[in-house]
Amino acid sequence: MGQVCSIRQFNFEGHVSDMSALPWKGETFDAVLSISAIHNLHRREIVRTLGEVRRVLKPGGLLLADHPCSIDYRLMRTQDSAGLIAEVEPQHLCGSTPWFGGRR
Repeated sequence: MGQVCSIRQFNFEGHVSDMSALPWKGETFDAVLSISAIHNLHRREIVRTLGEVRRVLKPGGLLLADHPCSIDYRLMRTQDSAGLIAEVEPQHLCGSTPWFGGRR
């Protein structure tokens, strides 16, 4: 990422951390990037994490987060509808075995 930014003459300084407990003071960053991570949390953890992200972003800062939209996700929704896995919290699918689930 840093190399691409350098080629494009974009100032980039990257840091890696647990998003739910960011060690930086408030209003530190212009942007925060989450790659294939935040959607794996339970709803209350997502809310807490977004609060931390908001805290460290400068006013007008940007959160860039991806959320996979794949066959696996569609499969999970189909399995949930069929009763093969259970949704423990709204927006969070879980089964006895991740991704494939167990019977309710």
